[in-house]
Amino acid sequence: MQIKNKKQIISISLSVIVSVFLVSLAVYAATTIGSNITTGGTLSVTGDASFSTASTTGNFWLGNQTADDDDFLYMDASSTEYLMWDDSPGQFQLSDDLQMTGSASTTEYISIGGDAADDNDILYFDAQNANLTWDNDPGLFTMNQSLQMTGSASTTEYISIGGDVDDDDDILYFDARNENITWDNTASQF
Repeated sequence: MQIKNKKQIISISLSVIVSVFLVSLAVYAATTIGSNITTGGTLSVTGDASFSTASTTGNFWLGNQTADDDDFLYMDASSTEYLMWDDSPGQFQLSDDLQMTGSASTTEYISIGGDAADDNDILYFDAQNANLTWDNDPGLFTMNQSLQMTGSASTTEYISIGGDVDDDDDILYFDARNENITWDNTASQF
């Protein structure tokens, strides 16, 4: 009788160990994916998914494929740098600067300053050494470099040379600076 109980204990113990091993193996297989996933249908992931690389030979949908919504593509772990598709008004937004080494074109317009009201906006050239600035107060453009025009210029208002900033002498040049008209501020005459 005693031997029978020992055999039963060993048999039950082995059954429990094998069962635990098989259940652990099944759980591991259900939560761990090997090196590749191939699907002919839809792969849905709830929660976060991380990849070292991802590629497709077809379309890649970010966000909701069946309805319109705002979608984000985050860079880095802090989630402060992103590219966003804003469904209304239908435009991309960047959380930070955009630097382009190629050219950019548009069939519409370029908005500088976005929706911000009553502020100054700056368009930089050549690593910020030259710029065109919209100065909201007093409501005019300023440039920190020279302007050369090969065509004609006209205005229905006035052209200000030197501005009213320093009460200094101002010079209007012609023919590549060989001829000029000078305003002598002390004498208040040309």
